[in-house]
Amino acid sequence: MANSSIDIKEDASPTKKLASQTFTRGIDTVHQEEITIGDGATDGRVVAVTAANALKVDGSAVNQPVTDAGGALTVDAIDLDIRNLATGQDKVDARLRNAADSTFIEPATDRATAAAPASARLSDGAAFYKATTPTDTQPVSIAATVTVQDANLDNATLVDNAAFTDGTTRVAMGGYIFDETAGVALTENDAAAARVDSKRAQVAVLEDATTRGQRQGVLVSGAAKVDVASVAGTVPTTAGKLDVKGADGDVFVRQATAVNLNAQVVGEVAHDAADSGNPQKIGAQARQTNPTAVADADRVNITADDVGRQVVRVGQVRDLMADATTTITTATETTILAAVASTFLDLVTLIIANTSATGVRVDIRDATAGSVVLSLYCPATQTVGFTLTRPKNQTTVNNNWTAQSSSAVTDLRVYIQAEKNV
Repeated sequence: MANSSIDIKEDASPTKKLASQTFTRGIDTVHQEEITIGDGATDGRVVAVTAANALKVDGSAVNQPVTDAGGALTVDAIDLDIRNLATGQDKVDARLRNAADSTFIEPATDRATAAAPASARLSDGAAFYKATTPTDTQPVSIAATVTVQDANLDNATLVDNAAFTDGTTRVAMGGYIFDETAGVALTENDAAAARVDSKRAQVAVLEDATTRGQRQGVLVSGAAKVDVASVAGTVPTTAGKLDVKGADGDVFVRQATAVNLNAQVVGEVAHDAADSGNPQKIGAQARQTNPTAVADADRVNITADDVGRQVVRVGQVRDLMADATTTITTATETTILAAVASTFLDLVTLIIANTSATGVRVDIRDATAGSVVLSLYCPATQTVGFTLTRPKNQTTVNNNWTAQSSSAVTDLRVYIQAEKNV
């Protein structure tokens, strides 16, 4: 609308006018008075309006809300008043601290630089917040990349192939991961956490001093693989055998399962050579009384007399001896020692007593109806027989020994003794 003026009647001339603007209201044209806001105490001090029709405000004397309007916000002042406009919480003052000497940066004299970076502390206006007991927290969103620099961390970090100075370079403590489950395999130059076991012992491998990736293997049983052909002082003599010599002459071999430990032990001097050193000897237990019998297949001590002479029993042990006595009166083949399953009954002793008045021949067989293996003539009222130094072997296991008289007699007594062998 166009600018115009209206007349104001006064008591005396000249006539003064007020500035106004006109606009249409309904079907009428009306006037709107223009008013200037000014300082009541100082003439000419009036409020200005910008070209964008905004009222200019000087906020230098009071705290003002600040917004980045969805973009970047640059604040030149070093002392900042931060106020939460949404909740009306107390303002938070931020002051910058010099990282070099921990003094606060003064806005009039100090500026933060790359050489002297600054840190910030939060205040409620009366006192600074302590890091351990904050009274208020506010979310902060930073769109740009943030770089955190700490002198202690920098001093504990070295560039690859850089020198380490003993007593000067800092060392950062490192942790490890307990991970017994195989994960995704790494590729060349990947970073990964080192591993420990459940006892916090670090898991490590043995690698060749000059060849990368050439590491010692471990068997499923947990034993380390060893190439004995490449170890100094050990030479495989034949397949499955190994000669081992310790530096001090002592070698210790341990094996939990006896059947897996096969050792050949020899003395220092061969047979028929002049005696010297400490030959291997077999010990025995001296006895003046019989020991208690052990169960079948148990281990036992060798027995000797009290001057070391070994006690030897001729033939089989007494528990594996069999004998029997049989009376014969007919000329029919008669069993004189019954068969034992899967066992040879090797003949040791045979004694025949003829109490009749008739002499007879007695045929001995090692199986019923088998071939005659020996014969003895028994005169009337006499006894004949023998004990062999080497037993007469039975031909086949599980068979009887039999005797058959050449004629019937009044009384023919036959005693037989045999070893049980397999």
